[in-house]
Order: sequence, then structure tokens, then C-alpha cells
Amino acid sequence: MLLGALLFGFGFWMLQQKPKHKPHQTEVHSRVQNSEKPKPTLSNKEKGDAFEKFVVGRFNKQYFKLKQWQGDKFHGGRFAEANKHPDLLLEFHLKETKEQFAVECKWKAQLTEEHHWAEDRQIENYQKFGVETGLPVFVVLGFGGNASHPDAVYVVPLDKLKFAKVTRAYLQRFQRTEPEKHFFYDVEKKVLM
Repeated sequence: MLLGALLFGFGFWMLQQKPKHKPHQTEVHSRVQNSEKPKPTLSNKEKGDAFEKFVVGRFNKQYFKLKQWQGDKFHGGRFAEANKHPDLLLEFHLKETKEQFAVECKWKAQLTEEHHWAEDRQIENYQKFGVETGLPVFVVLGFGGNASHPDAVYVVPLDKLKFAKVTRAYLQRFQRTEPEKHFFYDVEKKVLM
């Protein structure tokens, strides 16, 4: 019995000691994985910003200049009038041709049969911007995946989105076959593809 108690005490003492051997790579990897904290959920603002970055990244610097990028900042109920404008103001340039247009970016986790893409007042603001500046305005809608890498992207001229709700079937004709592909602007037709 005395021998058993000694062995138990020695075993307990050994468990309390730090290992003197170098851990295997798999041991280190599993410790790192287990100690990682779950990533926090992004706010709607952060998701919107991530999708805007995705869209900006699809405009080749060689042909497109980013003229303005709205910050949507506000404090105490006050915000700049420019916050009512579309997110991006771009200029396409090729040789002697220079043409400006605006882009509003919207991302959602999924596309429903009937999608509510904006509030009526937002649509009115974007339309007013288009009329006052004489610039074409496009809405780039992203769905699925995550905001920085959507599964599906649609590019719709604002004049084709007159209402706050749009059906999945209606959007089909505006879907990009390759969401990650760079945008192209057709100057003659004034179409963003």
C-alpha cells in the first residue's frame, strides 16, 4: 500500500511538471487552433464597406479613375449631403475618351424571390444625383458568399430599378457570369458590364 501511495504521488508530481520535449508540429497546430477565438460578426456597415472594396477592386486602374468614394460618416444625426449620393464616382478613360459615371453598391447574404434593394428615399436621391449631374448611375448588387467575395453579382442601370423591390427573375438578365472579372464600360451605349 505504501508503494502504491508513493507511485500515485510520483505520478501526480510528473503531471505537474512542464514537458522537457519539444512538441510535435501537430501538437502545436492543434493548440493554436484550439486557442483561436471565433471571429466577430461584421456589422452591416463593415459588410457594406467590404463589398465596396470588392467592387472597387474590379475596376482596372489602367482604365478607371476613382474620383470619389463616399464615407457615409455622421454624428449626432448630422451628415454630409454627399452621403445621399451613390457610393462611387468613377471616370473611364481610354485614349482621348473620358466618361464619368456613378455606382451604388449593395450586398446581401442571399437573394430572395423578391428582393428589397433600397429605401424609396435612397432611390430618389440616386435618381436626383443622376439628373443633376447628367451622369449614368449603376447599382452593383452582390449576393451570397461573403461581402468581400460574393457568389453572384448583378450590374443594373438605375433607370431599370425604379422600385425598392425587385424579383430574382428580373435581375437574371443583369447577372455577371464571372463575379470576380474586371468591369468594362461601353462608352457608346453607356453600359457598365
